[in-house]
Amino acid sequence: MLLQIQPDESLISFVIRTIHINQYSPERSLLDDLSPRSSFDTKQLRKIAGLTGWRGCYGFNRLVHNHTLLAAKHVIKVDQDISYSGPLYASKASRLDMLSSAYCPDCVREDLESQGFSYWRRYTYPKVTVCHKHNTVLLERCHFCERPFSYKGHSLDVMWRGCKGRQLCEAPSTPNLDALALRRAVTFHRLCSTQKVISYLAAARALHDKAETVLPTMTGDVALQVLELRKKMGRILQPPEGSPTVRSPYIDSREIWGILEAIILVYESCDDFLVNAASYDRQMRTVDSLWNTYQAEERLYPHFVEEDYLSGIGHWSCPHPSPHSASAFTQAGFHTLRPLVYPCCNSAPINGRARRMKPEQVVPLPGIPRINTGTSSTRS
Repeated sequence: MLLQIQPDESLISFVIRTIHINQYSPERSLLDDLSPRSSFDTKQLRKIAGLTGWRGCYGFNRLVHNHTLLAAKHVIKVDQDISYSGPLYASKASRLDMLSSAYCPDCVREDLESQGFSYWRRYTYPKVTVCHKHNTVLLERCHFCERPFSYKGHSLDVMWRGCKGRQLCEAPSTPNLDALALRRAVTFHRLCSTQKVISYLAAARALHDKAETVLPTMTGDVALQVLELRKKMGRILQPPEGSPTVRSPYIDSREIWGILEAIILVYESCDDFLVNAASYDRQMRTVDSLWNTYQAEERLYPHFVEEDYLSGIGHWSCPHPSPHSASAFTQAGFHTLRPLVYPCCNSAPINGRARRMKPEQVVPLPGIPRINTGTSSTRS
């Protein structure tokens, strides 16, 4: 029997827990290509989403938001980005690494008391080293055999079968004494749990103003870090003349992780950051409003596909075109060198003026890659 994925359960935990329960069941074959492994590609993520009953782009993004640490990254967006995980859904190359896992003994004991079993959370090593709820050091090695919980270490089914006749709940808890580690754990938890999109510019403004406020109270290396942070946020808010602007929906991953570390550096409470950022955001979009849209084509001025599940089609659009996106040196520009008709019922030329196509006009062009939306469509 296929199981129900638990709140904040990691993807590898769900897969291995389901295999453990169904090891003698015919349904075991549904998971043959998913475990054991150190990473999932996007095709496998789509399969896991389907197994949980969450299909299409909406289900894929719901899985990423609720069960991976990538949620902390994807909730911070420029206002021009109308997709949740950008090109991740349509990508064949992207991989979600799961090199190691860890657990909180207190969480395991609470789970056993309340529901009779426990599982691996997504808020785990190496990004997070402390339980955000109990302020307990996460155990990334087995207390009974010292092997790490990883692809090449201890099999994660130890959570349910035990190790050397002992259960993971028997491991002692170690209180955390590192205030910064706890702040990082709580910040990741709050960002992964938020139901609101955080505007990139609003985040930069909140961080800039907060850095300016706390800078007089800082000394030494921390003061230098905060000073550099204020300068960096200032460059985001007012880019130097001639530099790329934040109108592009694409933000480098390093910039996002830098924003996360900046929050941890200057805010004692992530909730305070969320309140400050919200005060600078006019839109305040909900996270789930982006789940049925993914990004395609050119990264800097991309096309987006919104899946319409009632009609069974994908609506294409290029809401923020630029003269640069028509360049023959860009992916989108390359396609403008010939007539452009998308193989679905909503065509969006690079100039942004979409026109509705009659069914007989919808003709796929040779050489233009088809992107599977996970739904039926009018593509021929």
